[in-house]
Amino acid sequence: RYSDKIENVVTAADIGGLPDQSIADALTRLPGVAAERISGQASQINLRGLTGNFIATTLNGRLQPSSSGSNYTQFSDYPSELIQQVAIHKSSQADVLEGGIGGTIAMQTVNPLRNQKDHTFNLNVRGSYNSRAGEVYGADTNGYRISGAYQGKFFDDTVGVGLGFAEMYQPHVAEQFVNESYSNNPLTLDGKQVYANTGVQLNQVGGTERRRGYMATTTWEPNDHFKLTGDAFYSKFDNGTFQRGIRTQQFTNGLAVITNPVVSDKGALTGGTVSSIPGGFFGIPGLQGFAVQTTDNNQSRNTSVFSTGLNAEWHDGPWTVTADASIARSNSFQVGSDVTLDAYDNLASGQPRIADQSITFALHGLNVGDLTVTNPGMYTDLSRMALSQYGVYPTTYHDQMKAFRTTVKYELLDNSFFSAFEAGVYLRNHDYNADRAVWIYGSQYGQYWLSNPGQPPLTLDSSNAVTRCWKGSEFGKFPCFLAVDGNAVLAAHGLTPNPVKDWSQNWTEVQ
Repeated sequence: RYSDKIENVVTAADIGGLPDQSIADALTRLPGVAAERISGQASQINLRGLTGNFIATTLNGRLQPSSSGSNYTQFSDYPSELIQQVAIHKSSQADVLEGGIGGTIAMQTVNPLRNQKDHTFNLNVRGSYNSRAGEVYGADTNGYRISGAYQGKFFDDTVGVGLGFAEMYQPHVAEQFVNESYSNNPLTLDGKQVYANTGVQLNQVGGTERRRGYMATTTWEPNDHFKLTGDAFYSKFDNGTFQRGIRTQQFTNGLAVITNPVVSDKGALTGGTVSSIPGGFFGIPGLQGFAVQTTDNNQSRNTSVFSTGLNAEWHDGPWTVTADASIARSNSFQVGSDVTLDAYDNLASGQPRIADQSITFALHGLNVGDLTVTNPGMYTDLSRMALSQYGVYPTTYHDQMKAFRTTVKYELLDNSFFSAFEAGVYLRNHDYNADRAVWIYGSQYGQYWLSNPGQPPLTLDSSNAVTRCWKGSEFGKFPCFLAVDGNAVLAAHGLTPNPVKDWSQNWTEVQ
């Protein structure tokens, strides 16, 4: 209320008092603040229309590293139970270090000497249940959150200790009917110019999120003139994410035969039957662009954030001198793998060719569409399905900051124009590293004999491929598919992924 800058503040009555999943959820209660969600978890904060890349984030006055691979802070790494106060500075001010163009988000942990009681214990236990998780193979239905905290004052209120722990475990699931983007090049169907969609996807998305956070702070205030505070914060967030299902692609550019087209008033293809080209391109059996593929992707991500510092403050009359030394670092690793399966003819012959296939689909606006296949049993037949391509694209980010700052402030108590003069020095060493690698086996659409003759499709067995069907009223109508353990398939054929940077995949070097 009495601030000389534009700011909003969220304050917990006690440690563990904020009810939200992460501090990002608490911030979205403020005006001008919106959150972008990843797997349902509020992560990146947008402030007054500007993304997180334009926002600076501090914890106890210290700039925080990023585990996102960009400039923005992933607030899902910060349990709300361990944060006492969050202020959003919407206008800049000289003493707010590293201010962002969009604003600065300043988080604070507790000062146990300001606690009203000598000793305070806090325990929170919460449970959750997701009724839709049972529709997705490999997803858990139950989740929980546990947090505990202690604040204590000792030696005639000159020493304060604060400790906190928070753990969250929860599933995240989704079922998706995806209509892919439309081509800019129209096809001629039944004498009309028609813009075809690239394909249709059916996805089961699932996984679990487990986050553990720890906080510790100690304050020594022997008199009214001097205060010494040391604090540390650590958070580890493991987000296991998979996406598997059915993908039909290559409707465009003459790569498939489209019959009985359903076309919107604007000329967009919204339904019809899509089939392989009889006999293959140029009469070559198995040379196809269109395919009904089974996919299995792993986008699991593990992140950790550590921040610690020592702050000293001396105050006497109009003079205040502060010094702060800190180190903060974050690490992030994303698996980034995808598996593609195709249906083949003559799989056991040594010269397998991708099978001719056909689907019929219909879009229903914002409602779940329809998709049927001509031979649904083929896509769960271990004698016909094989792994066409396995790609691994691991990404690693490291971000570390070492900083020191000191300030001297002189207050002008009787001056009607100036309140104080303040000057300081701030030094920071920032080390950032992004690394990405790649390892690919095989070829999509079964074209190994053209591009990778030595990497034929890999056969499956019941130990690494399991039939899974859709459930529920909306998705239960779709064809079953195989859920595959890609690493087990590779191991069965004596293969081990070895991701490296590769100039032929030059984006790994750019990263």
